[in-house]
Amino acid sequence: MLKEKTTPKRLIIEDQTFKFLRTRVYDPVSIYSSRDAFLRIGKHDLIRKELQIHRQLLAHGFPIPEVLREGEIDGQYFYIEKSVGTSLLTYLFSEDYKKYGNISNRNFSTFLSLTRQFAEAQLSTATTKKHDKDFYCGIYMNYILDDFPQFKDELIEAFNKITKRVSAFPVVLTHGDLNPHNILPKGIIDFGYVFNGYAGYDLVGNIYQIYLFPKEGNYESIRPYGFTKKQFDTYFKAMDNIYSGNGYPELSEYQDDFMLAKTIWAAARIIGKPKIQKWRFSLLEKITLDYLDSKPIIETVKKFPS
Repeated sequence: MLKEKTTPKRLIIEDQTFKFLRTRVYDPVSIYSSRDAFLRIGKHDLIRKELQIHRQLLAHGFPIPEVLREGEIDGQYFYIEKSVGTSLLTYLFSEDYKKYGNISNRNFSTFLSLTRQFAEAQLSTATTKKHDKDFYCGIYMNYILDDFPQFKDELIEAFNKITKRVSAFPVVLTHGDLNPHNILPKGIIDFGYVFNGYAGYDLVGNIYQIYLFPKEGNYESIRPYGFTKKQFDTYFKAMDNIYSGNGYPELSEYQDDFMLAKTIWAAARIIGKPKIQKWRFSLLEKITLDYLDSKPIIETVKKFPS
């Protein structure tokens, strides 16, 4: 297993020097960068599987980096992808927020354009085959029931209601963690957790995931930006047009369902952030009970107290 403490801080491959960035928390894949490329390296089976999915996504037209080369070094497998930018949108959004109090039109337009491309490409992977077990695992239901056992019955009931409603959409290849922290100005990255999930889950989580951090308070992390009502309206109008144009229901009508699923995912498997975890458990409990009572939850998510 590739552990950070034994990971080389630099790798040289064909005279190109890569600097270590990070090792993923839940699997032994390390990421390095050079001026114009990124390298992913780890166990053969993990990297080959990820590379296979990467090429499948490219074939469907997802806005993701081009693969430049692959190979083996020091008993591990790697592949190198072309850089699609140097600053994640989450950092660009945060800088906008500090300067202007909102996300700039320019950076929001980049976000929306890439999301549109993603949404169209994702629908091209649609299947009518049901994958509720994959969706169950993909949103970490198996973990949240262990992490929050006192709320097990309500969560299972809520999951069953979610899947019954969102089955109006096809099953597609799902990123699992689509959000501005995995989007660069020219493409989307980090497809290491792809699973078969319902179309719409990624897209709702993409714009709302930032609201799964408290706005203020003594927490390990706080929310550095937010979207305006106009930006939310613009985003969901664009997604609704794509979905209705492909013969599916408008996504905006299913925001509550997918947001509850995303909150389940976000409350599970939290390492090293007990304050955030406690806050998310409180949020999850509140919106689950409201959802089961057929009450709207989106505004609660946006305004949940710190």
